[in-house]
Amino acid sequence: MNHIIIGAGVIGKATGEYLEAQNEKVWYYDKNTEICNKLEKNKKLVTYDLEKTHAVHKIDYLWICTAEWNVDEVLKMINELFIYPKVIIRSTISPTQAEDYTKNLKFKFVHVPEFLRAATATQDVFNNDRIVIGSTSDKMGHEIARFFYGEKIIHCSPIESSLVKLIANTWLSMQISFWNEMHELMNAYDNTNPQLIANAVTSDRRISKYGSALIHKPFGGFCFPKDTQALALEFKQKQLNGYMITALKIVNEMIA
Repeated sequence: MNHIIIGAGVIGKATGEYLEAQNEKVWYYDKNTEICNKLEKNKKLVTYDLEKTHAVHKIDYLWICTAEWNVDEVLKMINELFIYPKVIIRSTISPTQAEDYTKNLKFKFVHVPEFLRAATATQDVFNNDRIVIGSTSDKMGHEIARFFYGEKIIHCSPIESSLVKLIANTWLSMQISFWNEMHELMNAYDNTNPQLIANAVTSDRRISKYGSALIHKPFGGFCFPKDTQALALEFKQKQLNGYMITALKIVNEMIA
């Protein structure tokens, strides 16, 4: 099969290498010429003209791996250049976007959110805990699942897959903020060792250790703040309170 990765940054490159490892033929497309030059030096196939590459090689799948704020623009471009394309969105999208795409896009798409860490994306893409495939077509959903054999596959709708991504990152953010608040309490007592207490608590197999080694450090990076904010916005749009999400942001800002 022939694929084009649109957005050849960290996630796009990791996704492309995952496909290449399965002997799929992959072209990379990115507006950043430095990224393209580096890929070419590493013997990767690069395209600067999506329409021409498709005309010559008959591209089977288009993978969107751009920053989320560029997804609408990329979908518009695909709609103008391709007839009945098959699109896989790896970028984070909101449930509101997923709902809009499901209703209004004239071509087939699935949403396969990534759960990769920027520093270890290439390693992570080969060691996923699960692959979530949000599709409006069972046929295309199972068609895309072929590229992820050996992984735990969860089929759902695009709205559900977008919620999985936002909630997962917000949950991890919440664990960090929880331990930050516990740090305040533990330090209010003399002669306590916060890390010892955290280790003892997380010795319970029901309790995740995530965040307990980051005591009194705010969650940061790229994904956690934006996805927490995006989930808070979804609560607001649905006229729901979202008290826990609001508290989560407050605790993190206090530590920061």
